[in-house]
Parts: sequence; C-alpha cells; structure tokens
Amino acid sequence: MSLFDKTRHKPCEMTPWSIDVARREIVRIVSDVENQFQGDALWLEHPLERDESTSTRLTSMYFGASGTVFALKNLANRNLVKLKHNYGDAIPKIVEVHNAEPDFAEYKRTGLLCGDLGVYFTAWLVTKDRTYLDLINRAGEDAITQPELDLMWGAAGTIAVAKYLFETTQEKRWKDLAELGAEFLWRNWEYDVELKCFLWTQHIYSLQLKFTGAVHGFAGNVASLAMIFDFLGQEKSIQLIRRTLETVKSTATVESETANWTASYPQRPNRPEMLIQYCHGAPGIILGMMNIPKNLDGDFEDLLLKGGELIWQAGPLAKPHGLCHGNAGNGYAFLALFKRTQDQKWLERARVFAMEAIMQSQVAADKYQRRRPSLWLGDMGLALYLADLVEGEFNGLPGFDYF
Repeated sequence: MSLFDKTRHKPCEMTPWSIDVARREIVRIVSDVENQFQGDALWLEHPLERDESTSTRLTSMYFGASGTVFALKNLANRNLVKLKHNYGDAIPKIVEVHNAEPDFAEYKRTGLLCGDLGVYFTAWLVTKDRTYLDLINRAGEDAITQPELDLMWGAAGTIAVAKYLFETTQEKRWKDLAELGAEFLWRNWEYDVELKCFLWTQHIYSLQLKFTGAVHGFAGNVASLAMIFDFLGQEKSIQLIRRTLETVKSTATVESETANWTASYPQRPNRPEMLIQYCHGAPGIILGMMNIPKNLDGDFEDLLLKGGELIWQAGPLAKPHGLCHGNAGNGYAFLALFKRTQDQKWLERARVFAMEAIMQSQVAADKYQRRRPSLWLGDMGLALYLADLVEGEFNGLPGFDYF
C-alpha cells in the first residue's frame, strides 16, 4: 500500500529561507485581509468556501470572522503588525450573525472550531467582556458530550479553552470544565481487539468511524488530554502515555524510512485512505504527540521521525496553504520534530515549506483577486506560521495548542 497519493503533492521549489520575505508577507497578508473587511458585513465569503458552509457571512474559528480576528489580534499583540481597525467593535456583530446564521446550520453549532465555543471564546479574548464567560462555559459543556468525540465539534476543544481560561483567570470552574471533558473522553476511549489499541469512535456525518488524526480523532483528543497532565493525576497520566504509545505503534504503516497512519477504521467511503495533512495523517499524529514525554519508547520516537520523513519526501501539498490541510499545517509538524529532537534539519524543512506556502498564497491571491482570510484554511493561518518562524517560538498549532 502506498503511504500517500502523489497527485496531491507538488515538486518542492527549495526557495532559500528569508526572514525578511516572511516578515513582509505577514504584513502584506494582514494589510490585504484588513482591506477586505466590510464592517457589519464582516468578510465576504471566499470562493473556495462556497461549498463548505451554509452561510455567506462566515463567523466560526475554522474559516470565519472569529478565526480571522483571533489571528489579527494575535499578530498585533506580538508587535508584528499594526492594525487599521478596532475589531472589538466587530465582535457584537460576529456574535449576532453567528447566533442567527451559524456556519454549519444544517449540521450543528457546537465546538471550538465550528461552533459557539470558538465564537464566544474569541469574543472574550478580544474584548475581555466577562459576560462572554458564562456563554463559553455553557458552550463548552455542550461540546463535551457531542458524539463526534473530536477537536472540531467536541470535548478536545473544550479542554483546550478551559485550560487556557484556568491559567488566565484562576477560576476553579475552568479546571472543573477541563476535567469534565477529560472524564468524558476517558469513558469513551475503548480498546479495539483487532487493532490491539485504544481508539475513540466518532459518530460523524451519519457514519461511525475510528479516526486516527488530529481534527476528527485520536491525535487531537490525545493532544487535549496531554495539555492537562496536572489535572489527570498520576495513574491516568501513566495510562494516557501507555495507551498513546500503543496506539501510535499499532496503527502505523511503515515503508523503509517513512511512516503514515490511515485516516480511519474502517475507511471512509469515497475518501483516500492515506493522507499527509494535519487533519488526517502523519502531520496531525506528530503534532498531537507534542506533549507526550519524549524518549520513553524508541520505537515510538522512530515512528514520529519516519512520519516527518514521509512529509518531506512526499513534498509540499498541491492544495491550499493553510493549517488544516495545507503546507502551513505540515510545516508545523516539522517544527514539532525540531522541538522534540533539536535536530536542525527539521527547522530547515519547516522554513522550506514556509517559502512554498508563501508562493502558493501569492498565486491564489492573484487568481482570486483577494486573500482567503480563514485561520484554518487560508492566509491568516499562514501568517501565524510565518510569525512563529520569524520569532523562533513554537508552542503548537494556533487556535488549539495556543491562543
């Protein structure tokens, strides 16, 4: 079985890394995105989003105004850009539009990436208006019990938000919320006799599948649990590590010096089995293991390195350049390996993918005569990736691992 589909990748241009080019691209992206801001109309739907959502004024963290504003404010707070607009003034409109016309009205409105939790959390991050905290708490509780059992709609997003809010406010309710999310994930983490490991079953899109990746399954859930080792207690922390190592090893497919992980068990109908993206495949597995202690198991560490080698050998994705299924997200996997190993080659590879993503972004901007302002699918996610490279900081994926 091939570990990836060659038609989904492109030759690497190997453009030399330039911190000056990266800085300029951050400024250029932000300037273009700000110029596209339409006030109460927010950002007009990008053509590439037309088949993704039921709304024309997108508001979610995933590809809507909440994610765009989060990224803009994050870059401004790091003094990498100066903003033309005060987006605190836009927050009430974002919340109003979301409540009236959520991005996924025909499916559901829960969760960090695509629902209430991400919209209300962004509203609080930008305004620090405490009235949003009760809304966040209720949205977080609602997301925990969703049958998707994933980052996009479910408990993993709640845990990430609750951890951040507990560290920021020291209010006990956020620690309680994170623990509630962890308990729900733990109760539903089941042993698969055939695979000989622990996986969650996602009830999603009218299907029941066991996803291995970061956005919809195992890797994202593990990442959220590993964020709160201090809350889990010693016994569960040990079990979390043991189950995680076991599952990564049991579900890996290895070819020579490369490895990948099938998207789901069983395979999702009419979908590729092997992908190389944050959402499905090696990049998400690598990033999901970021907070699992290193050097406990040589075979586990070797598989993460082989996953990184696959990303490199396959080359840049031909798809758009964002976090979820683009070269910024895949580049973050290289950064995770650099942080884990301190091997300079992973940083160099992350920089190569950054230059590829810059070129893709510019080509797309010329083609559509506009930027794609999405955090997870478009240019704002790329801007944050470039910012982390410019500053030499790596704390995981923006909008989940850090806020």
